[in-house]
Amino acid sequence: MRKLILLLLVILLAGCASKKRTLAIVFTYSPLTYIPNEKAEFVTVSVLMNFYDPLVKFDADFRPTPGLAEYWENSDSVTWVFHLRKNVKFKSGKRLTAEDVIYTFENLQNDLKSEYRTDISDISQVYKTDSETVVFRLKKPCATFLERLSEILILQKDCPDSLLKTFSCGTGALTFSQKDLNGNIHAFPGNEYFGTKANFEEVIFIFNTENLLTLTKHRKNLYFVFTFNPEDTYKKAYNLLKIPGPLNALRYIGVNLRKPILDRLSFRKALYYSICRKAIAESMRTYTGNTIIPAYEFALPTQIGFLGINGRDCVQKEDIQKLLNDASYKGDTVHLLVSYNRYEYARLIKKDLNKYGINIAIESVKPHKIFKRVKQQRDFELFLLALIPQSIDIYSSAKAHFHTYIPSLALGVRNYTGYSNPVLDSLIETTGSLLKKTQRKPRLEKIESVIVKDLPVIPLFYEGSAYYITRGIEWKPRIDRMILANEISVKNEY
Repeated sequence: MRKLILLLLVILLAGCASKKRTLAIVFTYSPLTYIPNEKAEFVTVSVLMNFYDPLVKFDADFRPTPGLAEYWENSDSVTWVFHLRKNVKFKSGKRLTAEDVIYTFENLQNDLKSEYRTDISDISQVYKTDSETVVFRLKKPCATFLERLSEILILQKDCPDSLLKTFSCGTGALTFSQKDLNGNIHAFPGNEYFGTKANFEEVIFIFNTENLLTLTKHRKNLYFVFTFNPEDTYKKAYNLLKIPGPLNALRYIGVNLRKPILDRLSFRKALYYSICRKAIAESMRTYTGNTIIPAYEFALPTQIGFLGINGRDCVQKEDIQKLLNDASYKGDTVHLLVSYNRYEYARLIKKDLNKYGINIAIESVKPHKIFKRVKQQRDFELFLLALIPQSIDIYSSAKAHFHTYIPSLALGVRNYTGYSNPVLDSLIETTGSLLKKTQRKPRLEKIESVIVKDLPVIPLFYEGSAYYITRGIEWKPRIDRMILANEISVKNEY
């Protein structure tokens, strides 16, 4: 009898194990850091958002929803009161209180290296009225304040570094399990999570596909989300289905205005006019299978649309030569820094520029190195990156990317090009406090026109993303491109 019971138990456990579902989210490179609120970069934020929560969240269509704050209210135009959820716990078991929120923001205000300091630069004071109520006093009204808060992840007060390194200072939907020998992160759903729980027993964040087939060889009920176009081997092995993402990333060339020749507007215009965007877009659509549109044909309210250029594209050689003469360009080589997974873009751009006598040398590096070179070392001439919207209009992008870099005021913290224009600075500083759309719209258009005129960056294309997923997955890609495990589920028939 005892043997029979043991046999039934083994069968039962085996049956449970076979039903265990694992979600694998595959990226092309690793996060730049595992510390929240440091780097504003897609992979880094996507991973961290699964282990930490902000006060306010935005859904896949960029509509505000409660996060750690159950609700909020405005007592006046510069006062925001947030009422925290009750009985929310950190991974350590400690209960969330207003002290943790205050600690997070005070810590961030003092972190001169954080790329999120611009997002909180309008805050003059953070205090509590009780353990579950936090009050933000602003220096001036801010129309995009909720969006800015949605990017700040709340940490447990005085969380030790040992826990920070294992994603254990947050309240997020996932709980850290291990980091394997290949650098992949394994996690499982938190039992006490206040929000939507993940639909999988295990979630793996994969950053290196070299040993992917070995990693998954003995796993059953494995579901994938590839954030890029994988090799055909993986498409066949995992029976992947391609799904489109939103058309929202602005691919652009950043220009180091501190370098000779690049500080001359006529040379930057020559760069802009020499690139044949229509032809490159067609080639890249074939190459990637994604939607790609020249930047002058399309504009998002959340980004710089560059429509003021009037759509001039690969203009006559004589016009380009005049601009190059005005810039006193003598044919010196200009280096374009690009991530190796964007090399084809760079090759086509180089081909166009070479036709007009602009000598381009491509320097292809791993993704984490391009971010380090651009954001920290700033040792580049040109770089190729993309802007992804995080706001309802271009104000926040302009404030972070195009305002003069003033670290003491947390302005221009993502201004990697060295651009500075007092007129633009004034426009940005006075636009933030305008709350009515009828007031903001003409000011935002003016901000855009100044940037278009000066060209501190060279706009290229708007890109749609594409994902490859296991058949049977239900998921709506987000406008901000974050990949959150608890927004992904499996269809009932699977």
